[in-house]
Amino acid sequence: MITQLLDEVQVVQEKEHKLIFVVGAPGSGKSKLLRLLKDREDVAQVNIYKELTRLLMALPRERWAQELTNILADIFESYDEPILALDNIEILFARELRADPLAIFVQFSMDKTLIVGWVGSYENNQLSWAVQGHPEYKTFPADACPGSIIVL
Repeated sequence: MITQLLDEVQVVQEKEHKLIFVVGAPGSGKSKLLRLLKDREDVAQVNIYKELTRLLMALPRERWAQELTNILADIFESYDEPILALDNIEILFARELRADPLAIFVQFSMDKTLIVGWVGSYENNQLSWAVQGHPEYKTFPADACPGSIIVL
C-alpha cells in the first residue's frame, strides 16, 4: 500500500490540486499508512485535531468559524516540508466550525501536497465521511474531489 501511496504522490505533484485521500473505516490502517511516511524528509505528520484545538482554545468560541481558514493557513505554513500527512481531521466536521472540510483541503492543496486520512468510504463515485446515521455524516460527489483516492 505504501508503494501505491508514493506513486500517487508523484502523480499529484504535476496537478493543480496536490491532494490524496486515504479512505477507510476506523481501524482500517489509515493512520498506520500515514506514519510510514514519517522518516521522509519531505513529509510532515500533522495531527489536525491536536494543532487546531490548541489554537482554537485561545479564541472565543463565537470566533472559531470565522478564524478557521486563517488558523489552518498558519498551521500549514508552519511546516517547511512540501508534503503534509494530515490525520485526525474529525474536528473539521464539528458543527460549531461550520466548515466544508473538502473545500478546505482543495484550497490548501494548491500550495502543498496534502495526504488526508479520511474516515469513511468511497463508493458509487461518492466520498463519504463517517457512516449513514452518524451526526457528522456527509457525502461528496467524486467530481468535487480533484485529488486521488486510495481506499483501504
